[in-house]
Amino acid sequence: MKNRCLIASLIASIIALPAAAQHADILVTVDAGRLQVAAIDKKTGTITPTTVFGADLGETGIPHYIDEPGLDAEEGTLPPGSTLGFTVVGPLLRWDGASFVPTDAEGCADGETMTIQYVTLLRQTGCADVAGFDLAVQSDGGFHKHYVFGVQPGSNGEIDSDVYALQFTLRSSDPTIADSAPVWIVFNDGMTEEDHDAAIAFLEGPACAADLDGSGSVDGADLGVLLSAWGGSGAGDLDANGIVDGADLGIMLSTWGACP
Repeated sequence: MKNRCLIASLIASIIALPAAAQHADILVTVDAGRLQVAAIDKKTGTITPTTVFGADLGETGIPHYIDEPGLDAEEGTLPPGSTLGFTVVGPLLRWDGASFVPTDAEGCADGETMTIQYVTLLRQTGCADVAGFDLAVQSDGGFHKHYVFGVQPGSNGEIDSDVYALQFTLRSSDPTIADSAPVWIVFNDGMTEEDHDAAIAFLEGPACAADLDGSGSVDGADLGVLLSAWGGSGAGDLDANGIVDGADLGIMLSTWGACP
C-alpha cells in the first residue's frame, strides 16, 4: 500500500509539472491485419518508421520516472469496443557501452526492474515475459494514453545511473488483428546523450538488419538462416537479447521484402 501511495503521489506530481521537451510518441496503426508502430513527432506531426523509441527518466523533476513516450492511434484506427494491451518481453536491460546486458552481473533477479503504471493498474518487469494490462479503445477508434515508467532498485536497494531498455509487444483484443513486432523504449537515467544515442543506434542496427544473407531483400533464405540458429545466439538475434526466438521471427516477418 505504501508503494502504491508513493507512485500515485509521483504521478500527480508529473501531471502538475510544466510540459517538458517534446518527444516522439508511439503511433499505432493496423496494416495487413497486424499492429504496426512508428514514431510521431508531437510538434510537427512527422511520422518516422521505427520500433525503437527514446525517453529521459527524471526530466519532469521526479528521479527515475517518466510518462513518455505516449501511445497514440488516430480516429478510426482500432475497432471501437476493443482494447489495446501490451506484453513485456524479458527483463529490463542496461547498456554496458557495447551491448545490452542484465541490470546486475548476478542476473536479472538482483538488478533494477521497471514498473509500468496507468492510474491503479501496475506491472513490474521480471526475468521472464510479463503480461501487461489492457485499456479501452475510444469510441471513435482512436487511442491516446501515457503510462508512467519507473526504475525500481535492485536487491542492494540502489538505482545506478544507466541507460535502460524495455522491450514489449502490443496486442489488440480483436482476434482479427495480430500482435505487433517487438518494440523497444530506451531510457536515459543520468547518463550522457552520447551514451543514450549509442544505445538507441545499437538497437536500430544497420538498415535491413533482417537481410541476413546480404541479398538486398528479406526472404526465405534469411528465414532459413534464422531458423538454423533458433535457440542460440549470433546470426538471427535481431533484437539483441541474446537468443534467437519468436521475437526475432516477428521482426523478420515485419520487414519482409526488398530492403529500403
